[in-house]
Amino acid sequence: MNKIVYTQKFTKRIGQIGQKPFHIQKNFYNVLLLKFENLKIFPKMYPKIKNQYRKIPIQNYIILYKIKREAIYIVNIIPTKSNYYNKIHR
Repeated sequence: MNKIVYTQKFTKRIGQIGQKPFHIQKNFYNVLLLKFENLKIFPKMYPKIKNQYRKIPIQNYIILYKIKREAIYIVNIIPTKSNYYNKIHR
């Protein structure tokens, strides 16, 4: 499995993160790309939450993804200090 599909929600939110200073962006994106490359090789390496998504912790964010037969779907990126983050971890 080596196909990764990015949802609209993820691409919108990652664009908002891209408005931070350049040195923060570059480091974050490098880590993100490395995690996604590893995900292609080991799609089940991150824990499941709520039996629907898996989560990848990256700095002050988590990335939610799900695995389907044909691809890995990157669903959302959530700041760890948000209310939504607290909601999904109850």
